[in-house]
Amino acid sequence: MKKLFLFLAASTLALTSCSSDDDSAPSIGGTINVTIDGQAKTFNTVVVNEEVFDAGTVDEYTELTVTGVIGTNTNEIITFIVDKGDLGANAIYSFNYTKDGAFYYNTTISTNVTTNNDSKKLIGNFSGTMTSFSGTGEGVELVFTNGTFNIQY
Repeated sequence: MKKLFLFLAASTLALTSCSSDDDSAPSIGGTINVTIDGQAKTFNTVVVNEEVFDAGTVDEYTELTVTGVIGTNTNEIITFIVDKGDLGANAIYSFNYTKDGAFYYNTTISTNVTTNNDSKKLIGNFSGTMTSFSGTGEGVELVFTNGTFNIQY
């Protein structure tokens, strides 16, 4: 699972080199700011990948997968998923963090999406705890406070 997640995250970041006229290419822009166990961090390389499901049906929806790293360093990765247009508390239904090979899952992360529109703007906040289930420090809990994201994709 950890290798699959790291592969997907690295692949998403690698796809940013696609030409700008490729509509399926992920877009980059914005920041994810958070304090993790007392240490302020800014994830300033943010990639948003849009994927349409059930195209052409009444059930059609677009999933936004957001991946953030600090600069070009992939030792720390934040990833979350939200459906395009969803707003409010807990609109984000998958929230993960990887640091130095340890994968942390959402234990009690609360999220609130305040902007998620056709202008490709995604704004919100988050806080809570995450627990490692793989890698060094399995079972370690991290506290996330002051989490915000402001992304133009």
